[in-house]
Amino acid sequence: MLIVGDGNFSFTHSVAARLGVAPLMYATSYDSFGELKVMFPDVLHHIRESVRRGVKFYFNVNAAKLLENAHLNGTLYYCIVFNRPHVGVHRKDTEDWVIRSNQKLIDGFLKNAKQLITENGEIHISVKTNPPYNRWEVEDIAKSHRLVTLKTVRFPLWEYPYYENKKASKADPNATFCNKCTVTYIFELI
Repeated sequence: MLIVGDGNFSFTHSVAARLGVAPLMYATSYDSFGELKVMFPDVLHHIRESVRRGVKFYFNVNAAKLLENAHLNGTLYYCIVFNRPHVGVHRKDTEDWVIRSNQKLIDGFLKNAKQLITENGEIHISVKTNPPYNRWEVEDIAKSHRLVTLKTVRFPLWEYPYYENKKASKADPNATFCNKCTVTYIFELI
């Protein structure tokens, strides 16, 4: 399993804790380890708890360019998860260019992820579906990459006890967002 773009690694910690042992689980962050320690005071706790269960971590990984990362390229995963993708700009999410930027991020992620999943593997993307996030058109982007929606489920926050959603904001890393209207799209190759 590969978890992409997990800000403070609290989601990774939750998944690893549910599994008990996770030697085939990998987690990435767009930011460097040093940046994460500054932004998220609890990141070391989540990393320690996950490493204890076998999780491996990679930093400075661009979700839209997974194939360019030597640690990830060449390995196939049965499941790749990207929760709440966001480019992290400090602008209103309603602005057209912010929407296009997030669509580009999702497009790049899916283009790369589909080449890193096993036969019958799955790609999970959790996003909000209320405006303006419904304009991201996640399912249409997936279709353009020959991915089909297996199912769409409400994001089960209660299943991840250590998970703390955080906005992609270096200015205010403790800012959270509402989980209402969040779904997980589960895709597979056609």
